[in-house]
Amino acid sequence: MYKRQLPLSLQLLQRCQQMLVDWLHNGLHHQEQRACREAEALAADLQRCGFARLAKLAAQIPTRLRGADPEELVKTLTAFVLLRDRLEQECLLMPSAF
Repeated sequence: MYKRQLPLSLQLLQRCQQMLVDWLHNGLHHQEQRACREAEALAADLQRCGFARLAKLAAQIPTRLRGADPEELVKTLTAFVLLRDRLEQECLLMPSAF
């Protein structure tokens, strides 16, 4: 059976979601170095794919993670999740636009 490949933009947004799930499952602070590397790499990929606002939020995650104010990390992750979810819905509704 032929399996249709998802558009690159949707694959990237799903990668964001999987990264967040992994962080929650494994404990974000227990894997800080890995999480920082993943967020930095993801930010670069998001920027290349045209998701500038999401890339900016992803790029802020390492700084927030290393920072002293956990509230800032929560705000950044919350904004990241909400924007990622919205973009995924738009990709699903209008795949030709992405």
